[in-house]
Formats: sequence, structure tokens, C-alpha cells
Amino acid sequence: MHRACCNARALAIRQAEAVSFAYVPPTVAYGMTPGWNQREIAPATVRTRGTAFRQVMIFLFEPLVFILIGLSLRGVIDRVGCRGS
Repeated sequence: MHRACCNARALAIRQAEAVSFAYVPPTVAYGMTPGWNQREIAPATVRTRGTAFRQVMIFLFEPLVFILIGLSLRGVIDRVGCRGS
């Protein structure tokens, strides 16, 4: 299954190159295809576990992103020269 997916993506990119097209639209279309066919590819239990895993990862990484942005904000303000009174 995985090998077929990789071949489908490579085919989409080769077709895009043939008509001098950007890589983004075929990659997006390739990514959306499994989403539309998800019920046929994976059973409900696998999809439920995948959704739970994705929600946990979002729960963990969103605060990390905001913390990293907050830590770098002081350096950005120093370089720009905007200081409050």
C-alpha cells in the first residue's frame, strides 16, 4: 500500500513537471485523496486512534510553539529597537 502511494505521488509530480506546473497543487491533491477514501482504506478503530493521537500531539505542540515564539520575541524587539517606556 505504501509503495503504491509513493508511486502515485511521484507520478503526480512527473506529470506536473511535464506541463511546467508547480509541485504544490499535485502534492495537495495527492494528500486529499486518502482523506476522501479513508473509510475504504482504514477501519473505524484505526481512524479513531489516529484522531486521538493527532489531538494529543496538537495539545502538546501548540503550547511549545507559543513558548518558543515568546522566548524569541524579546530578541526581535531588541533588534527592532522598540522599547516601551
